[in-house]
Amino acid sequence: YTRFGHELDMVREDRQVALDLQWRFASNWIAFPIDLNDFWDRLETHRIGGEQILQPALDDMLFVLCGHGYRHFWEQLKWIVDVAAFVSIFGEKIRWPVALERATRLGGGRLMLLGLHLAHRAIGTPLPIEIKNAIGRDPNIEALGIEVLNRIAVGVRPSKRADRAAPFLNKLQFHFKARERWR
Repeated sequence: YTRFGHELDMVREDRQVALDLQWRFASNWIAFPIDLNDFWDRLETHRIGGEQILQPALDDMLFVLCGHGYRHFWEQLKWIVDVAAFVSIFGEKIRWPVALERATRLGGGRLMLLGLHLAHRAIGTPLPIEIKNAIGRDPNIEALGIEVLNRIAVGVRPSKRADRAAPFLNKLQFHFKARERWR
């Protein structure tokens, strides 16, 4: 399980305490494109409540937020709102060209641009011109964005029935379309 999976949820019997242990950003079959060595090297120190904590660099955090929505098929509006809020709060500090170049180099540029596009289309989040231009250069992003927003608008969720093949295949197809390369 630890080789294929990525998390283990533990909940106390009274459901008052939940712990979500994660040892990678996504299951192996999704192949979330992040270089963990570089990610750990770029952690930043921040002070919260008098304590020093390590946080991902803003560029990395943006990528992780977009990857989180992608990983979950963008099934819930809250993940788009997370991206929109992050950009609204930290947008001026994000090194946009660096973030886009790193995501693209790792094979996740489209999934990051999709998350930003969704935040712009659904919430009205302002985006820098270089990001808008990059979105405009990839016709797949607009089509994927329409697919996601339509699915959210009509409330389509995976089937709870025993026949889960169709929802799984739809997710698999979406994941392939949301990536620049399959490997």
